Formats: sequence, C-alpha cells, structure tokens
Amino acid sequence: MRELPPNILRIINYIRKSREEEIQEEREGIDALERQRVQMETVLKQYGVPFEQVKEVGSGDSISGRPIFRQVLSDIENGKYQAIAVREIQRLGRGSYGDMGVIYDLLEQNRIYIITESRIYDPRNSDDAKFIRMQLFISREEYFMIKERLVNARYFKAREEGKFMNSHPAYGYRSNIKTKKLEPFNYDESTGEYTDEAAIVRKIFDWYVNDDIGYQAISTKLVKMGIPTSKNKKHWQGLVIRRMLENPVYIGHIYYRTTENIKDPSLKRGYRQIKRPKEEWLIHENAHHAIIDKETFDAAQRKLQANSNLALPVKEQFQSCELASLVVCPTCQKKMVRQYSTQHYDKRGSNVTSVYHKEFLYDKECRKSYKYRDVEDQIIKLLQHVKDLDTNQLESMIEQTLNRAASTANNPLDDLRILEDSKKKLQSRLEFIFNAYESGDYTREEFNKRKTKLTEDLKGIEAEILKIKNKEATDVKNDINIDSIRKKVSSVIDAYRTLNDKTRKNTLLRRVFEKVEVEVLEPGIGRRPAKLLVRGYFKHDFLL
Repeated sequence: MRELPPNILRIINYIRKSREEEIQEEREGIDALERQRVQMETVLKQYGVPFEQVKEVGSGDSISGRPIFRQVLSDIENGKYQAIAVREIQRLGRGSYGDMGVIYDLLEQNRIYIITESRIYDPRNSDDAKFIRMQLFISREEYFMIKERLVNARYFKAREEGKFMNSHPAYGYRSNIKTKKLEPFNYDESTGEYTDEAAIVRKIFDWYVNDDIGYQAISTKLVKMGIPTSKNKKHWQGLVIRRMLENPVYIGHIYYRTTENIKDPSLKRGYRQIKRPKEEWLIHENAHHAIIDKETFDAAQRKLQANSNLALPVKEQFQSCELASLVVCPTCQKKMVRQYSTQHYDKRGSNVTSVYHKEFLYDKECRKSYKYRDVEDQIIKLLQHVKDLDTNQLESMIEQTLNRAASTANNPLDDLRILEDSKKKLQSRLEFIFNAYESGDYTREEFNKRKTKLTEDLKGIEAEILKIKNKEATDVKNDINIDSIRKKVSSVIDAYRTLNDKTRKNTLLRRVFEKVEVEVLEPGIGRRPAKLLVRGYFKHDFLL
C-alpha cells in the first residue's frame, strides 16, 4: 500500500535503536536515534497528517522493559493514534512470543496501520498480515542469535583468557579496566603485599579455619570493627561470609555457568535459581592473583562440609505468638513481626545479674516498633469497648463493616468480562499460530507444542466462564442480632484471658479480626508507656 487511508488522523513515530546501530554508535560516534528521527520525519511529512515522535533510549528485550513503547501501546488502545511509524517492522519488538502476540493482536483488532520507509502495511490485509507476522518472528530469532553471540563471546574470554566478564567483582577484588582481569584490592606488585579489602578476606579465612569462629560471629565481628561491605553498608550477613568462604575466586579461579534461572510465576521475582550439572561449568584456573592459599581454602571447605552434616536442633513444639500475622502498619500495610531478645545487666556492688526481656512488634518497611504486650492489651481493651457500645453505636459499626466487605468483594460480572476478554485473546493467538504454521514460520513440533498449551488454557477459561454463568445469584440478607454479637465479643474476651496456649490465642483473634492497625498517638517517656491508637477490622462473618 502506498496511499494513506483517509481515516488516519494522527500518527505516532516510534524511534528505537537496533543492536547493530548500538555497535555502530560505539565505533563511529553517530547518534542513531537522531538519524532515524530525521529519516522518518522526511517520510511522514509527505502524507500531510499530524504526527508525534517518541524515542526509546533503552533496548529492552520485552514490552515490560520498554516504558515508552508501553505508553505507545496504551495510547493506541485508547484510540489516540490510527497508525504507527517505524523504520522497519522489526523495531516493534524482539520480546517473547507472548509479547509478539500482544502487539499483533492490538494492531489487528484496532486496525493500526504500520508506516515504514518503503511502504504502508494494513494488518487486515492477508498478505500484509502475513508479512507482519513473519517480521515479528524473524526479529525474535535475530534477538536470540545476537544474544547467543554476545554470551558465547563472554564465555570464551572467561574460559580461554581468564577475563572477568561479570559486573560486580567479589569482595577483595577490583576489575582492571585494561586487562579485564581481577586484581586484589589493593595489590602492590613491588612488595607483593595485600592491603585493605584483600587483607580482610585473609582475616576472615584465618578466623574461620584457625580461630574456630563461625561465619555468623565473623559478620558480627566485622560490624563491631566498623568495616563496611563491598557496597559500603555497615551490616554484614552470615550468609555472605559463608559464600565468601566457598568462593574459589579467592584462590585465583574463575567459575561461570554454575547456575541458571528457571521461570517460576509463584515467586515474586518470577524465577528461581538452580545449580547446573558440573560438566556444564566453565572454569579457568589461575586466572588472577590469589588472595588465599589453596591449603587454607581446602581446610575451609572441609570444615564447611563437616558443619553442614551436623544435625540442626529442631524446635518440636513451635507455637505461633498471640499477634502473629494480625497487626499491620497503617502506612505501608506490611505485617508487623515479633522481635524478642534478652539483655543481662550486672547490678553494681553485687554478683546479681538482672535480665531484661525485650519484646516488640517491628515494621521493617517504615522502621516502627511498639511494645508487644502494650499492643496486646490495647486489642483486648478494644474488644471490651465494642462490647460496651450502646445499641445504635454497635449497629453503626457492624453496618460499616458489612458495607466494607461488600465493596471489596469481587463482582461476578467483572470476572466474566475479564474471562471473556482473555478467551478472545487466546482465540486470536491460536489463529496466529495456525497462520504462522501455514506460512512455514513454525515447524510441526513447535506448532503442536504451542497449540496444545493454548488449547489447554482456552479450556480452563471456558470452564471458569461456565461456572460463573451457572451460578445462581442469591442475595442473603442477615438480620443483625445485637445481643448475640455482644455475647460473642464477651466470650472472646473471657476465652482469651483463660487460655494459656499462645497459638490458640492467635487463632481466636484471627477469627475475630481481618487485621489490626496500630499507630502512636503520644510516644512513651521513661517508664511511662506510649499512647497507642488501635483500629480493629472485624471479619464480617464474625458479626453475622
């Protein structure tokens, strides 16, 4: 297509560097984005249609890694633009096949024309649609090829030349910019002496191997000595010390490809790390100056192995504390955690030692803490206050609780709409892979694999849709019985005061409250306790 359709009123010109242009920029010092802007501006001016231009400075391999492109897609979905201009179709993405499906579906469903230097593509035209799909597929394959070349080059330099190809060297080392090799920090070649961080590494191994100090105690020792971590933090973690003791970098060896990331949607970060088989590891021995001699390092490994074989003590009768998973910070809504410790004091003029028990609820996010027993007392006082409310006040409180529960409940119609949208998208993706297979873009094995996965997802969504449609909508009206609720609250107070088991107390409170928020009205001074404001959010089924 050469002519611009009359229904196109506004165009968005998306400018993004290719990998080749990034390399060219480094070699020749050109501004690839500016050159691309000028080229596309010349193309768009001939159509006489208003256009806007945006630049993607980064080069993410997914939609989530390209914030400018995410905004462009959002604007297209909202009808702001009727065409998108790119130097070539492959600039639209090198993301996952799922990302390409999202992009193609959006262009096809909204009939968004693609304008390149050479021509205009209509996603509703069968030939153009086939070409668009092919270009998106090729862009993904090119991304894999480029990525593979870069990774293989890094591994070659590490394995054959002993170069350090990671971003952050281990504590005690610095990477030489010219040689790309690790050097002890600071290493004086004239004297052969180690100073600063390298000396600390030697001390850590000496404490562990010769002085029989555990890695947790070593971390405490470093904090007391005022020695910062590699990131200039004050606090050391015992696990960091253990990893240092296990790291062969300190005897001059470089290990690569020892682990790999596996996708895991159940985790917050989206993946989990697992160990690779040893035959896949890339090792370059004696790649740089060693800080620790091999005898000391081997002694540390034997000791670590011996300690790992020891049976750890197991607390057989673990009990949840009274307020576990109940109290949250009103600001960040994170659950507050109990912290307990004891402090011993020697009384002056006597051999008597007194023990002070510290028990707090702590919010790490907002750095707030409250005395544990003060919060517990306030929660029981809150229950007592609710029991003593007059009928009108209690009815009002219960009505607010029930209204809140109703407002936060999922609307089945909203769920149905979301499921129907998901079904349409899956059907569109299924059509996409059929067309791609017919065009020869997929092998039979790839096609069957993707078809099976999409078909299973589609069946699951259809089952959920059927479940919602078959469910009869029923309105359950509950009469509020004030006397019954007073008795419930009163029995909870009595039971809590009678129980000795902390876990049963916690279970009792969690049947009553969804959550409890705590904040300070007036800080405590000396022996005078702080004044706390406690808000209890009752479970609606407790009040019915």
